[in-house]
Amino acid sequence: MGICYVRLFGGKVDTISIPSSVMNKSFNAIVFLPSNYNHTDKSYPVLYLLHGHSSDPSSWFFVIPKIREWADKYQMILVCPDGDYDSWYLDGPAKTDRKFETYIAKEVPKFIDQCYRSLKGRESRGISGISMGGHGAIYLAHKHPEIFSCIGSSSGGLDLIPFYREWNLYQLLGDPNKNKLLWQQSSCLYLINKHSFKYQKLYIDCGTEDFFLDVNRNFHQKLKSFQIPHIYVESKGDHSIPYWKAAYEKQIVFFSENLATSTRQ
Repeated sequence: MGICYVRLFGGKVDTISIPSSVMNKSFNAIVFLPSNYNHTDKSYPVLYLLHGHSSDPSSWFFVIPKIREWADKYQMILVCPDGDYDSWYLDGPAKTDRKFETYIAKEVPKFIDQCYRSLKGRESRGISGISMGGHGAIYLAHKHPEIFSCIGSSSGGLDLIPFYREWNLYQLLGDPNKNKLLWQQSSCLYLINKHSFKYQKLYIDCGTEDFFLDVNRNFHQKLKSFQIPHIYVESKGDHSIPYWKAAYEKQIVFFSENLATSTRQ
């Protein structure tokens, strides 16, 4: 983990390979840097963006066409790691060789902090994602509050149980009738308690025609029942790129306003 295999492209976009010791392999990631990165000794906050099911890091070029501009405009490093096509960002108990919770929450930030001038405190580190990645962002930040201070989810699959027949979830988590507790422990909705998201900022959005709308509403209501501060937004749209393009115009402002831009003394 001490060697950084990074290709620099004029301080704008890096394509890198990030090794995983727990999975004994490496995965690609795309890193967007402010254009002044190579001309200053400044350190930057970092936003991790998690892709959806059956996708990869390159999908962010289509989800957020302005992503290169945003690294500049908001003066932050944007990191798009690979969560494989169906990991749901879990350490899959039914697939013991899949450790994407450990990889994304621990190994990837450690590598980025070694290889880039990132602000290394949790207050300067955010995580967000779409669909499977929205689930991953909230799940990982809830379990690792010492790593992430700001959290976003767009069209997130925040309760996996109603969709146990979909997206290889059965293969990942096993039979929900025999493994109910495991499914609950792997679903964001069931993780919430009165102590959740303390000292974290939370932004959730979903389209009004999205098949994940009900689980997002349930998540929102459960947060309210525990009086957990959060932003919840519903906008017209379905589970598609046009919706996410518009949604992230708002999310990026949330992160720019809440991620610390300097080391706190």
